[in-house]
Amino acid sequence: MRMRAVFLPLMALLLGTLLTACGFQLRGQAPVFSTVSLTSTAGMSELAQIIHSSWQAQGIHFVSVKNSDFKVQLLKESNNHYIMSGFNSSSSTQQYQVVETLYFSILDQKGNYLVKNGQLSASALATQNNTQQYNPDLIESLRSQLASQLLWRLGALKA
Repeated sequence: MRMRAVFLPLMALLLGTLLTACGFQLRGQAPVFSTVSLTSTAGMSELAQIIHSSWQAQGIHFVSVKNSDFKVQLLKESNNHYIMSGFNSSSSTQQYQVVETLYFSILDQKGNYLVKNGQLSASALATQNNTQQYNPDLIESLRSQLASQLLWRLGALKA
């Protein structure tokens, strides 16, 4: 009886741990591809650099266009902000919703479009202060979110 009192809770704990670990394994990280090429239009060097460093940290290797499994083209990036809350005592808006949008295309090894003119968006709320509309790190954070979304989109095509 005493052994059973120790054994059952121990087994329940072990089973719970295994199921938790299994859940993390199922979600995991984005799939890693053997080779990817990344091209961008003029004026998108900051976003391209964020994508490059973020994906490299995930184990993705960048190669020339003709040696890649996938060709990712960054076409255009836009940044908009919308008024979310009222005005303060100096009649300036207090909160904005900042939306960063990425337009992209993905091609396979043969140059066929897998995604043509795709679009991804990331948004966040920003509070205005007296010196600037919103924190400059906010745009970098939104670009990092776009890099992750694009990687997941690419992973969905690979699967």
